[in-house]
Amino acid sequence: MKPLATALLLAAALALPACNTIQGVGQDITRTGEVLEDLFTEADVQGDEAVSLYIG
Repeated sequence: MKPLATALLLAAALALPACNTIQGVGQDITRTGEVLEDLFTEADVQGDEAVSLYIG
């Protein structure tokens, strides 16, 4: 019974940080989407010049 309990504790210890990592990736993707949305909204307002400034 002890090996099973040890395996379950180890699995739980490894699973908890993974949740934080996945949440962080989700936040990064959301922020990237917001930046792109702002970029293209600004491009619509200012014309094509705004896109060339951000892209290079």
